[in-house]
Order: sequence, then C-alpha cells, then structure tokens
Amino acid sequence: MVKDSQITRIKILNAFLKLYEKKGIEKITIGEIAREAKIYRGTFYYYYQDIYDLLAKVQEQIFEEVIDIISRMIEGFMNGNLEEISIIMNQLFENHEEMMTLFIAKKPDVTLQSKIKECGKRIALNKLGIEENQLSIEQRYLLEYIASAQLGLIRYWIENKKDIPPTQLAKIVEMANLKGPFTSIKQLARI
Repeated sequence: MVKDSQITRIKILNAFLKLYEKKGIEKITIGEIAREAKIYRGTFYYYYQDIYDLLAKVQEQIFEEVIDIISRMIEGFMNGNLEEISIIMNQLFENHEEMMTLFIAKKPDVTLQSKIKECGKRIALNKLGIEENQLSIEQRYLLEYIASAQLGLIRYWIENKKDIPPTQLAKIVEMANLKGPFTSIKQLARI
C-alpha cells in the first residue's frame, strides 16, 4: 500500500518535473511547486531543503535506477548481443521515459549526464579488466569519445522521438564502435 508520504513525494516530483520542463531550475520557486502539487510550502521543506536538494535527489534517483541498466547495456555491446541491448533499452525507457527525456534531451542536465558517462566509463574499464590509472592519455581521450558518443546517440534518438527501433540503434552503436563512425557512414552509403 502506498503511504501518504510517498504520495506527497510523487506530487512534489511531478510538479517539479512539469515546471522544470517549462522553465528550468533557476526560475522555479518553492511556491510554484507547492501550488502545482497542491501542498503547503512547509510540506515541501519537510522533504527537501530547497530546489537544488530536490534536483539532487531526483538526479540520484535516476542515476541509481539506471546504473544497473547501463552496466547491462555495456556488457551487451561488449558481447555483441544486440537483442539483449534492445530489450534493456526498452526497459530503461518504459520505466524512466519522462525523466530520461527531460534530463537527457529536452533540458539536458550536465551534472547527471557527466555522472552517467563517468560511471559508464568505469563499468567499461572494469569489464575490460583495465585499471583507470593504467590508461595512457590517448586511451583516456578514446574512452571519453566513446562515452560522449554513446550518450549523444541516445540523446539524438530521444530528440527524434525514438524514430528507429532500439535494435537498429544498437546496430548503429555497435557499427560505430567496431568500425568507426566514418567507415560506418561510408559503408551505409553503399547499401
């Protein structure tokens, strides 16, 4: 059974997300969240210190919930299991579509995206059996390129209203990772 405190948090979260999409964090007031959520201002302060505390907790919730999914996606790419990646991507967006769309594409949150990229890089290194302190400068740049490209492709996919199936996106990512983006573009132009 859902507790009153959970219902209140959900109301605050929904109000915050609605306002965040419209105007961004800098212009949101506690009063606006309270009015939108139909709660008292004091109720907001019972759960959160301020707007930035709420944002941090929302980011942490997203991060905690998607990190396992990201790990499984990286493993799927490393194993070449595109079907599994497709299932995992569907799962990610079924459970977190509104927040992923908002914080990755509509109103990109640099802090959250940076956290996701850094964690993804650590997971990839772990799966490769490489310690971060063993990386050469060239490897660090390549790892940053890969992490940024993966997130960029997901953002582009979201911005385009997921116009291709997840399996096709996974194939594009795999092709870019294994053959490089320029070779992949050239190869696709011949098809």
